[in-house]
Amino acid sequence: MCEWGKGHNALGGFFRAYDRLLQLTGVVVGAVIGLAAVGIGVDVLLRNLGFGSIFWMLEVVEYSILFVAMVGTAYVFQIGRHVSIDLLTNSLPPRSKHIVGLIALVVTTAVSAVLLTWGLITTIKSFESGAVVYKHFTYPEWMPLALVPFGFLLLTIECLRELWALIAGEPAPAHEDDLEGL
Repeated sequence: MCEWGKGHNALGGFFRAYDRLLQLTGVVVGAVIGLAAVGIGVDVLLRNLGFGSIFWMLEVVEYSILFVAMVGTAYVFQIGRHVSIDLLTNSLPPRSKHIVGLIALVVTTAVSAVLLTWGLITTIKSFESGAVVYKHFTYPEWMPLALVPFGFLLLTIECLRELWALIAGEPAPAHEDDLEGL
């Protein structure tokens, strides 16, 4: 079998495009984090100088956190920078480590797929109901909710890729273990 995205078939083309999309999400999420940090800093500075606060900054940061969590998760998972506890698995023999990894990946894939389905249903219901959020900004409720199925779709795809690679005995699709300093 060829490595993911390296083949010349339609699936390889899909995964090359998907990998580019994930790289883009990483860049956009980084920019959102940077802009939120600057916005918070400016807001705090203005308050401390007696100019009052930027009244909408908290709301922007709240939705930035949702955006970062939903859109960035699959990218972080792909490059192997997700949170993992390997104290136990590092002490296991290779076969047991493989089995535990397989079980963890199956559970992660299933949970991700369930949350994708829930997010999609919730977003569609919100769209159909015409619900609106009234805070500093007024917007349809489905708009921030749509981040949930989008993020979990990306994560489910990435989990399935990793699961397939693990079952096939191939290396993880795109883990970058050489990103020291990032």
